[in-house]
Amino acid sequence: MRWQLFFHSLQQDMKLFVFMCIFFSILRGAFIWLYRVDLGVNWSWADVGAALYYGFRISLKSAGVIAALSFFLCTLSAAISKRNTDRFRNWLAVSYLGILSLLFQIRLVYYKEFHSVFNQFMFNALYDDHDAILWTILQQYQVGTRLLAAVAMTIGMYWLWKRWLQAKTLAWPKSPLHWQVVRKLVIILFIPLFMIFNRFGGSFSYANSIHWENSAMSRLDLLNEAILDDVQALYRAYSTYYRLQEGAQLQLDQDNMQQYAALIAGRQGRFSGVEDALRKEASGARLKKPKHIYIILAESYAAWPLEEKYAALHLADGMKEIAARPGAVQVKNFLPNADGSIQAVTGLVTGLAEVNLHVNYKMSAYQKPFVTALAPQMKRLGYKSYFWYGGFSSWEKVKDFSLAQGFDGFYSAADLKAEAGNAWGVNDKEFFAEILQGSLGEEPSMHLIFTTSNHPPFTVNLKQEGLDEERLLAAMPPAQRQDAERVRQNGHFWYADKVMAKFIAAVQEKDPESLFIIMGDHSTRFLAEPNAALWERTAVPLFIVGKGIEKDWLPATAAGSHISVMPTLIELIAPKDFIYYSLASSLTKENGIGVSRDYWITSNGIGSNQSPAIADGQERQEWERAKATVDATQALSWWQVMKGEQTLPMN
Repeated sequence: MRWQLFFHSLQQDMKLFVFMCIFFSILRGAFIWLYRVDLGVNWSWADVGAALYYGFRISLKSAGVIAALSFFLCTLSAAISKRNTDRFRNWLAVSYLGILSLLFQIRLVYYKEFHSVFNQFMFNALYDDHDAILWTILQQYQVGTRLLAAVAMTIGMYWLWKRWLQAKTLAWPKSPLHWQVVRKLVIILFIPLFMIFNRFGGSFSYANSIHWENSAMSRLDLLNEAILDDVQALYRAYSTYYRLQEGAQLQLDQDNMQQYAALIAGRQGRFSGVEDALRKEASGARLKKPKHIYIILAESYAAWPLEEKYAALHLADGMKEIAARPGAVQVKNFLPNADGSIQAVTGLVTGLAEVNLHVNYKMSAYQKPFVTALAPQMKRLGYKSYFWYGGFSSWEKVKDFSLAQGFDGFYSAADLKAEAGNAWGVNDKEFFAEILQGSLGEEPSMHLIFTTSNHPPFTVNLKQEGLDEERLLAAMPPAQRQDAERVRQNGHFWYADKVMAKFIAAVQEKDPESLFIIMGDHSTRFLAEPNAALWERTAVPLFIVGKGIEKDWLPATAAGSHISVMPTLIELIAPKDFIYYSLASSLTKENGIGVSRDYWITSNGIGSNQSPAIADGQERQEWERAKATVDATQALSWWQVMKGEQTLPMN
């Protein structure tokens, strides 16, 4: 009786496993179909077939999760208690189906926003402005409809599952005792082998397995994201986030820390602490010291709209016109600190690279400014520092954080006369108008300005602002013209660019000596075309604008990221031998390397921090050089946040 129940229950587990494998494949196919426009034109059925095959293999792991739970909680329980446990298995199945159906609806929204399924960026929501996020979700993402769709999907799949579960199982055959023993041994051996096979995604070893780290096997971005089911994508997010946060990938041992310090310092020796490695001496001012400096961090201001092939969209005409004038220079090879707004802010404020530590919530950030912090170093040059944020000061503790890191003043939407445009803050036009009135005092000042309008839920009245929607639609790809949200996104980029350029012109009219450094906080969440190159997906522009700026001051090899801004500014205006501290080199130096959390960039190319994904030869050498800089920058950033002035390990 006990063995018969075990055998019956084991078959029910296999039914559950097969059903879930089919369900994962259905979801994967539906995802590809719903976002098929992102395949572009150069796709083939072989590409889709390969994605479905590799996706099926990786989903053996996810289906194996519920099958293993069912085996331990139902099958073994049935064998011990001599009771049928099909009802409990049924609850497990419907719970898993409900979770997967809900995750699928969330996946559709997440991919549309970030062009990725679940990744480490989702953890930022734990610290973000929860009210604003909720308001945006409710306003923009049709929550009710998606919840109903998830419920309907769960009910439909549950109906199919009940009929699948009711299919007859094989009875334990009657046979001589020795054959009974053989059959039982075969089944007992089969169970762990089956679990191992699923654990490694259709293989018996890690070397031949498929997992989230090697799942990007397609040349098409959409298909690479489709290969990961939602369970595996969540595991990817968790694994990546905690690897960085714990510094596990940085190898913070004695030899490596000394090598990292030497690489950042540009000299050999034994370094007692991080500060010793970060110390630099300015080469001498190139500009007459400006009275007012404006560092503008523009929300979602990507580099791709400035490219000539997108000129017909007219999204970035304002800044393109400014960059073309004398007294302005643009850096094309430039990356954000990471793919989120707060990481851009922390990178500029502290001068630290992003390593998923949420430095704005770390106690060390509130004890005293980091040695690489922007405001204290500008104070030594005679400037008072002010942070202007178009949103609200509660967001990511940005007010408390910036003041703790040395800023003299902080202004947010709550301090301004203009009414908030939406839950994220004041519209950029009104925001810049108030900054214009409040920033041009007699004392030397530096203003870090962070805008908000180019952000969901995209509520600016574009028609009232003068957007020529017919011209925009005519320039957009035919597949995008019927997408009202895409039109609205493009329009808000146009608006943000226009009012930012007008602000720069207005300040220059009142104070021609002012210096501007302008960049995006991260790239746009939408792409100009399917399967865009990595540069188009990640790069943001950097502009340096001011009287006396020469275009040849930055070498052709200039490349950097947000943490390059402070050393570049100091090298432009500080007297010779002025002591400052930075992780990155000034953009005025040769052979720059831009470091972000996930990518690197040089004048020769852009790549992932995790994998070279390139052939041998010169390209491989470029990746190794860039990766060494990434590791050193991230390691010393991690050390400053977690260890502070603690001595570096030495022999």
